[in-house]
Amino acid sequence: MVNLNRALKFAHPVAAVHPTAYSTLYSCFAHLGGDGMLLALIIVVLIIGKNQHLKRLLTWSFIPTFFNFSEPVMVGFPIMYMPIYLIPFIMSPLVTTVIAYPFLKYNIVPAPVYPVPNGTPGLLKAFIATGGNIPTLLLALLCLVVSCFIYLPFVKAEMRLINLEHAKIRSSFKR
Repeated sequence: MVNLNRALKFAHPVAAVHPTAYSTLYSCFAHLGGDGMLLALIIVVLIIGKNQHLKRLLTWSFIPTFFNFSEPVMVGFPIMYMPIYLIPFIMSPLVTTVIAYPFLKYNIVPAPVYPVPNGTPGLLKAFIATGGNIPTLLLALLCLVVSCFIYLPFVKAEMRLINLEHAKIRSSFKR
């Protein structure tokens, strides 16, 4: 509320008292697609994934995840039962928070201070909360791209495991 009051008083969000508060830092830059930046996981699987079942599942999960409702991915993918994704699930929000922190701390981009309703797409949340600031939108896109690169090696490893399992199943049927 302090940030919002100050932004309204000076008519610009750069005047935020606490530019690195939870609502400005985590919810706008490290929560794209829900917990663990799962929007990045979906994008990577849809681009490099070869398993049609997973691609179909994540295609249906893309829209809710785009609006920060990650439950379809958490339950349908099942991300919680795949320990290979534990590292990027934790690291992705941490890294994007570290990336966004200096931009907000040193007023390179204005702090997102205006209230945004739940269900607003993660990429647009920071843009709308700053009153339509393009550099803030670009920072959110940068955070999403970095998260995609964090998830990339883990998705590749998972795809190799799936291919090995499919090869074992095929070889057992040929005997």
